[in-house]
Amino acid sequence: MPNGWTEFSAAWAYTPELEDSLSEDEAERVLQVIVDWGRYAELFAYDYAAGVFSAENPGEELVEEK
Repeated sequence: MPNGWTEFSAAWAYTPELEDSLSEDEAERVLQVIVDWGRYAELFAYDYAAGVFSAENPGEELVEEK
């Protein structure tokens, strides 16, 4: 898990840091790219409705092996 993350982190918490060097629109675009590629690489899960990153996939159920 990236440094500074807890089990769950709100995406909006990172926008001000991006806006330190980018415009508001560009910061939102960059955050969306991070979310898309991070999910694709299975680095983290992202709940679009809640706007929250998590270390676990909230939509995935654990399946026991037989």
